[in-house]
Amino acid sequence: MDSYLALQHVHVSSRRQGPGHVDLQLEQLGVQRQISVRARHHLLVQPLVSQSDLAATLPQRLALQLGLPFLPLPFASPVLTFTCIGRSGPHRTPR
Repeated sequence: MDSYLALQHVHVSSRRQGPGHVDLQLEQLGVQRQISVRARHHLLVQPLVSQSDLAATLPQRLALQLGLPFLPLPFASPVLTFTCIGRSGPHRTPR
């Protein structure tokens, strides 16, 4: 855990400020990570991480898609559920 917390992190969120789900989980453990960069989209993570000493906490599948090396987290992380939010109606049928 100490080596994870010593890293400078990229925080990916569409929100301009505030903690993310990882930060809330760490808060429950009584620790805090160091966020150096906030990115509003996950596609910005690959160039940021690959060209610096920054780290990002991402779903493993996304790390694989971005071609980034990864390690398991040193703490338990809750499973995230993704939903699609959009306009509904007879002309917008989910596929």
